Amino acid sequence: MSETQKIYEETLKYYEKMLKSKKAVDREEIKKVIAGCRIEIKKCIYRECNHLWVTLPSEDEYEERLLGCVKCGFTNSFFPKVEKVYNKLNEEEKASFEHMIFSLDDTKSMHSESWCDLELGRAIYKKLIEAHPNATDKEISDYLSYALWKMRTRDQSEERKASRVRRLGLRPNFNAWNPEFEQE
Repeated sequence: MSETQKIYEETLKYYEKMLKSKKAVDREEIKKVIAGCRIEIKKCIYRECNHLWVTLPSEDEYEERLLGCVKCGFTNSFFPKVEKVYNKLNEEEKASFEHMIFSLDDTKSMHSESWCDLELGRAIYKKLIEAHPNATDKEISDYLSYALWKMRTRDQSEERKASRVRRLGLRPNFNAWNPEFEQE
């Protein structure tokens, strides 16, 4: 955790404590500060992550493939939306957007060959890190690919899937085991 992230975390705790107190405070203003802190913490997490990308399911087979990081949850799903309005942005907004894109240092990132729902990928990643805390990103990527392959190639009963949902800590109605696309 970076110094910047620690400062935001401490600020967030301070304002959350103020919000819970009985003192007369401007609750709406505090809620705005808390929301701002949460956004800044997310930015710090995204910026400092050595991303491990998986390819996400897409609604449109002709759409550019969407990526999601199983470590921090960052996804490029908003890029197509921004591209449509990019020319309407002012210079400062364009500079901010471009900085954000280029600050995701590709030399630190790794693209897994895995295709999966981001929620599933993040849950498996969490379990892999618990089981193999000293594994490299390459090893985790290989483990992740193998785990997804096993899930897809074996017939699974509904009872087995429900058990897996509980073990992985997925939402109870999770059902995105097989992406809606074929790997190219």
